[in-house]
Amino acid sequence: YQRRVHGQHTAVEMAMKRRKTRRVLSILPLMAIIFYEVSGGPFGSEDSVRAAGPLLAVAGFVLFPLVWSVPEALVTAEMSVMFPEDSGYVMWVTAAFGPFMGYLEGTLSWVSGVTDNALYPVLAVDYFQYSFPFLEQAGPRYTAILLLCFILTYMNYRGVTVVGNTAVVLAVISMLPFLVLLVVAVPHVQPRLWEADQLDVQFRQIDWSKYLNIVFWNVNYWDSVSTLAGEVKSPGRTIPRALCGAVILMVLSYTLPLLVSSGVCIPSPDGCESWRSWHNGYFSRVAEIVGGAPLQVWMVVGATISNFGMFQAEMASDSFQVMGMAERGFLPAVFASKSSYNTPTLGLLMSAAGVCFIGWNGFAAIVQKLNFLYCIAALLEFAAFLKLRYSEPHRPREVRVPLPLWGCCVMLFFPALAIFGVMAVSDLSTVLLALGVILFACISYPLIEYCRGREWMTFLEYETGELGQLLSEVVSIVPPQEPSPEMNQYPRHHSVVLGDSHRSSQDLIDELLSPQLS
Repeated sequence: YQRRVHGQHTAVEMAMKRRKTRRVLSILPLMAIIFYEVSGGPFGSEDSVRAAGPLLAVAGFVLFPLVWSVPEALVTAEMSVMFPEDSGYVMWVTAAFGPFMGYLEGTLSWVSGVTDNALYPVLAVDYFQYSFPFLEQAGPRYTAILLLCFILTYMNYRGVTVVGNTAVVLAVISMLPFLVLLVVAVPHVQPRLWEADQLDVQFRQIDWSKYLNIVFWNVNYWDSVSTLAGEVKSPGRTIPRALCGAVILMVLSYTLPLLVSSGVCIPSPDGCESWRSWHNGYFSRVAEIVGGAPLQVWMVVGATISNFGMFQAEMASDSFQVMGMAERGFLPAVFASKSSYNTPTLGLLMSAAGVCFIGWNGFAAIVQKLNFLYCIAALLEFAAFLKLRYSEPHRPREVRVPLPLWGCCVMLFFPALAIFGVMAVSDLSTVLLALGVILFACISYPLIEYCRGREWMTFLEYETGELGQLLSEVVSIVPPQEPSPEMNQYPRHHSVVLGDSHRSSQDLIDELLSPQLS
């Protein structure tokens, strides 16, 4: 295994550097990061009630995880362990369809991720408005968004370990007010309100575009963890367990608060407010009715903390993706540069700039645009998963979806239907944005390749011919061998057979360079 920058770095140096600087995330911090990348709690789900009524909203957060989240999490678990590196899903698609499609996947996913991250300062300021009405004005509102972006980006700059541990603390703090809300609100629940409100919903009154986009946005982005796979300790054990725990936590965090809160009567001149009164921040109104001002303030604080956590997790994923693409040679080597805290400097700056640029948009408009881009990227990921299952059925997989190829096709059929359903209700501006991102990828990719050929920029290149030579130099286990075509196709993670076991080359190098053997 060798990475070269015009021959400046030896294989052993680079392997030892990765050994020292990576693999820092364990199960609990990783589960917290996944939870915040996907959900972060029920904040932001209130608009689904306004769009379709309370029971349909709750049903959506039960059915969509089954139809979408579980299959996507299973695919992510298998592929992330198969390719445990920071380029994540970019490498999946590259391995299946070649470098251009991998670059297109990376472009779509990064733009979608940055657009998604722009939502969290917006949501935080929405909750702040209840206590600070002056934030409703455009100037103070955007200033607050920029300030939040700067502070949270700096926390990411301090390191992924800080992000993981912070995510655990933030997850506990942000969910505590909901646990209190569930306890104190149960005596106030009036089941007749569920029936009355849902009977009041006419099919033609349902805002299907808003409903599908809000629910879909709240349960997606399971693949984001793949761009942190290079930072995970024992990925074959850690990633599947963290994904499983995050799925369970996500479903409970949506369904229980929505069900209980929609059964509480919020006084109005006509008796109780209807489901049409729900909007972002409505949980704080329910908290005030059942628990008074202290619980309302706690709910606002919890919402703020939750949005901070979601921003942190998404920013880490987006910035490490940029670094991973540079490490793979998709982008110039300068994008792989790191700070003294081992964080991707330019990746953070690019992602933060994108957030600041998009943050002036409204909540619903941002959600629709990021969902459409994400849907295209997800289709590429599913196709890559099926292609690799078909073309390399015997390739060692430490984690494997327990289904044959036809079973995997059936499993992904329903997520594909959900994707096309979300895309079908998008407006023209969203479609044009997606076409613009695809056009940008089609133009920028050959330009980057031209610069590579002319040597106008420095790129990190991976060569596989010396894998056996490197291993024999470090410790005499595997003699030098000519690489097979299959090995050349997967430069970092082809299998090395030792006895009866299969290991990825990076895991083997990590073990060979451990203190016990050095």
